[in-house]
Amino acid sequence: MSAAHERLLREMVHAAGAIAPPHRPVIATDADGTLWEGDIGDDLFVEALSHHPVGPLALAGLRDGAREVFGDRCPSDLRELALALIAAYRAGEVSIERICQIQSEVLGDRTRDELDALLDLVAARVAARIRPAVRVIVEEAARAGVPVHVVTGSLGAAVTNTLRRAGIAHATVSGATLRAEGDRVLPSLARPIPLHGGKVDALQAVGAWPPALGLGDGGWDATFLGGCAVPLLVHPSDALLHAMLPVGGVMILRDGLVSPRRT
Repeated sequence: MSAAHERLLREMVHAAGAIAPPHRPVIATDADGTLWEGDIGDDLFVEALSHHPVGPLALAGLRDGAREVFGDRCPSDLRELALALIAAYRAGEVSIERICQIQSEVLGDRTRDELDALLDLVAARVAARIRPAVRVIVEEAARAGVPVHVVTGSLGAAVTNTLRRAGIAHATVSGATLRAEGDRVLPSLARPIPLHGGKVDALQAVGAWPPALGLGDGGWDATFLGGCAVPLLVHPSDALLHAMLPVGGVMILRDGLVSPRRT
């Protein structure tokens, strides 16, 4: 990344901090594909089903979800099943809402300590994939006193662990949350996962709406990015580029280069 592009990113952060109402002087960002390369939900899903015991209630829920997709062709090997469900989602055969639910709930049905150990293991891997240009933004935000609010379809605790491991300051993380009883985490969601308009609801709930600067990469981020004073699309998917066509002031960040969207 050139010095000029790094300077522009820092200037965007300071402009966010000086934004006038009705926008809030905050940064809102997606996690997977935006803060880092890849998807922590996928990483946890494959890791949990490959190398860690899955409780009976979590396994029953996983099998039910898999049968919705594969019917009698459901893979019996759990690692193969994890990879097949991810592939089915990418092929448009599973909704973002359903894959996030399946991936989150299978992490339950274990003790808090067992879950924490699993989250820490994956967090160490994902923290090494922080996008350098995005690190410039969040570190400058910390210096400038501009709060960073993360909204994610992945397990919120996993994202929080990864940010902590990567040394990234943040104000809040809103993501999937599992129910808990005593020292056990249950294989069921405590509340709806913040996706699409749910990301707007989550930001409103923490007093961060509408944000001055928003970062996202996928088509499902368009709902909250459309309400930001400056939407910054990070290595955007074609679906996000298409969804953001009616929105003005869009910036693109790709391979360390930041520029206005060309229309």
